[in-house]
Amino acid sequence: MTGYWSLYLGIIALINGWIAFFNLIPVPPLDGSKIMRSDFNAWIIMLAAAIALWWIP
Repeated sequence: MTGYWSLYLGIIALINGWIAFFNLIPVPPLDGSKIMRSDFNAWIIMLAAAIALWWIP
């Protein structure tokens, strides 16, 4: 039973990482451009966290 939960949570983390990364792309209709304009350091930290979620599973 534990293997199924870790697989399930790993897939959820991977999907969350993809969505977070896609949302942080600095293209004007997405939130990434707004965050990058207001605070570049916060954008870098959030982008690094989104990329780190890809390596959790």
